[in-house]
Order: sequence, then structure tokens, then C-alpha cells
Amino acid sequence: MIRSYLGLSLGLCLMFTGACLPASSSGGGGSGGGEAGMGGTPPTGGPRDEEITLGCGNNITNDVSIIPGELNVDSEEITGGEEFVATLSGTVFFPEFFLDAAQDVIPGGLRTAQLVDAQAIVQVRSGATETAGAGGEGGAGGAAGAGGAAGAGGAAGAAGAGGAAGAGGDNGIEGVTLVADVANLTPGAVSFCDFSLGNCSTTTSTTCANDDACPDGETCENVGENVKRCDQANDNPDGSNPDCLPVVPDGPFCQDPVVIVDLPISEDCAPDGVCDALGKGVCAPGNCVGGTNDGAACETADDCDAVCDNCPFGTQCGNNQFCVTGDLALTLKPEVQTYLADASGEVRFGWADQGLTNITLDDATGIYNIPQSNPSNPLEQGITVLAGALTVQVACVMAVDSAGSDGVAACVGGANEGQACTSPADVGNDICFGGDNDGQECGGAADCPGGECANATCGVGGSCDPADQASVTPDSALVRYTIP
Repeated sequence: MIRSYLGLSLGLCLMFTGACLPASSSGGGGSGGGEAGMGGTPPTGGPRDEEITLGCGNNITNDVSIIPGELNVDSEEITGGEEFVATLSGTVFFPEFFLDAAQDVIPGGLRTAQLVDAQAIVQVRSGATETAGAGGEGGAGGAAGAGGAAGAGGAAGAAGAGGAAGAGGDNGIEGVTLVADVANLTPGAVSFCDFSLGNCSTTTSTTCANDDACPDGETCENVGENVKRCDQANDNPDGSNPDCLPVVPDGPFCQDPVVIVDLPISEDCAPDGVCDALGKGVCAPGNCVGGTNDGAACETADDCDAVCDNCPFGTQCGNNQFCVTGDLALTLKPEVQTYLADASGEVRFGWADQGLTNITLDDATGIYNIPQSNPSNPLEQGITVLAGALTVQVACVMAVDSAGSDGVAACVGGANEGQACTSPADVGNDICFGGDNDGQECGGAADCPGGECANATCGVGGSCDPADQASVTPDSALVRYTIP
């Protein structure tokens, strides 16, 4: 992932609360590549899969992120100059760090979210041309209303009106569009009532639709905050639905389905458990900092009248009694496509990196210009999720980490000026030069007493650039077949 976790988390924090909470980095997703991998001769047909990453902008910050995507191709045996049929499928991943940020700022955490859209376009970089297309189906679902924040164990809250399935398919971009396979998502397509009763402010056991339904002096609160699920098959002739009480001539109505997905979470908050291993477990004992209890033992800030230094912002387990365990995997519905093979060479499949409206390539540097996305525009390739009350969209192009093993970075300055280098966003590649820890990995000057922390390839005075960007995916990383 690109080193933008903090910026992304801060952006979410500011939008939700105006506060800043610590960021959590994301684990990867997807499985490894096919048998040819980076070397060897690719097969002439059969099933292949490769983890092919995507470079994405988002609508919260100006940061660029590299997220995993798994492309699966199952091809007939290919013969030069002849048609062949391939079944295309795959998986895209909504980043863990967005889900982490939502847990930090939504009271009670978020166990589910609404999937508004998820799609990726399969393009052939070389070796074949499309001849007959299957045509894509609709997207995951239309844009939804604001929706309520999920409770600790609840659904994603009250979804808004929620449109019909997205257009999918023909978006004017060459290639085959794969959309979310809603049938394989849990819980999947769900309808919600467009209204729910509230409760009276003092006589809380009394339900109400407005203040007139409450005893004198009381107000009707929380109207619409506990929206129920419903089944449109139960609609009355006037459109009202008995699943949505109270039934009156003008409603409530059971809305068109929206797609709800369970987030990857664990309730294993025990010491050395799943969440603890991810750094999201219950805070360890600490000491009060400041206030009248300064120095006293504490487990949470509630034990102090100031700050408990163990983890002042809390953890997911400490705040919500569960934690996010990884990226949200979204399977894509298979499509069948017919191609005409070239006379010889290789057929190379990947995600779309040509024809996208708002993402362009700087040919001089090999770096993509990826702007901030806009959820009000049609999504060409990427994912849109309604997390609580916030819509988060990542709009993507097939790309690799510019300073990763397949990137274009080179040393700027230092003894090895111009030499290819790596500085992967998720792990870095810095070591100590000189001092007590000479040759050891470092994350900054403090790790190298008496020495300097610098890129292992570029050395002192050099830097590995460009970093934190998205660059062109090499042919070797694609799903490849030999044309015999």
C-alpha cells in the first residue's frame, strides 16, 4: 500500500468528528500468481490467475493507494490466427485502512456496509482482439441516501432510497466489465422500510411517529433511526408494506433492494488473540499522564482524569469489542468473451489501463496522474461503499507501486545516482549507514545512533524516487498465454 494511511484516516476523522485518530495500515488481499509467474513459458490454455494490483484515487484525500486485485482467466487452447473463448472473473478488495478509520469514528463500530458499486474492466494488452462480447450486467446498486451509522451489532443503518442496479456492461471503454457478484455476497440484496417509529423522550417505551403521539410535554425522538428490513413481496395494493409499521395510506414503503456486505471482523479480543496480533486488541495496562491521578495504573482513560498512556485513542477491541481483520474481498461475476488470437506471440490479460476518462499516463515518467475521485460521477473501475453515513469511493487504473519491485523508481542523489531502487510502500527499504546499528533496518534517524538512515540501494544523500505513486504494470505481471 502507498504510505497514505495517516492521510486517509485523518481525512475520515475530520469528516466524521473533526478529531484526528491514529491510522491503521492495511494487510494485502488476494492469492498468488499463476504457474508461469515472472518467468518460464506461459501455457497455451486453461485456468490462470494473477494478483494484479490497482492504483487508486479516493474522494476523501488526494493520496494514491495501491490495492490488490485478483484476475482469473480460463481460456480454451489458443491457436495462432483462430478464435478462442475465455471465461473472465476475479476479485477486488476494498482497503482495510478505510474500514479501520470508520471503526475509530463511528460509535459502536461498523460491522456491515452498503456496497454501491464494484467493477473492474478486463483488457487484452496484446496478442488478441475481442470478436463477440457477452455484455456486462448491472452494477451492485445505485447510489444510496445518507443512511444511519451502524450500531455495535446492527446492520449498516438506514439505507437511503437506493437506486436500481447500476448500468455496468457498456461503459464506452474497450474491454469486458466485471461487476460485483451480488449472489455470493452476504447478506446481499436487502430491502429496508423508508420510515421507522421513534420513542417518546421520557416515556421511552412508547413508540411514536411525531410529538402528538407522546404525552404532553414530551417529544418524539429517534424517528427513522431503527429502520427495519422488509420484503417487497408483502406490499399492499397502495404500496404500503405491513413489514413497516405503522401502515397508513401513504406508507411506510418497502424500498428497492440495496446490497449489504458483512465486513471482515473478529470478536477474538483475548490477549494473543486474532485482534491482539493485528495490534487492535484491548489496550495493555498503562499509567495516567497528568491530572490528579498522574502516574497511577490505568487500563483506559476512564481510570484517569487525564490520559492513560497505553493507547490514548483506544483500540478497536477496546472501543467496539471486535476488530477488522483485513480488506473487504468482493468477488466479480464471471463473463465469457470470444477473442481472435494473433498469429504468434503471447496473449496478455490485465485490468484496464487504457481509455479511462480521468486517469492519464505521463509517458515521460511512467507515472499515472490519478485525481481525487467523485462519487457523483459514473464509476469506470473501482469500488464505492457507503460506510455508515459516509460514501467512500476508490477509482482505479491497473498499476504497480512506483517504488516497488516492478516500479520505475531510481536513485536521486547519492553514490548510486540513476540506479534502479526499491522502497515498497508497505515495508520500506532503509538501513543504517555507520554507527552502532550499521546495516540494520531502520525507520528513521532515531534507529541509527551515530549513523544515518537511508535507502539501502541509494545510500546516504540519496533517495528512491518517485515513491508513493502508481506506475505502469509490466507485461510479466499479467495473465499470459503462449500462442503456439
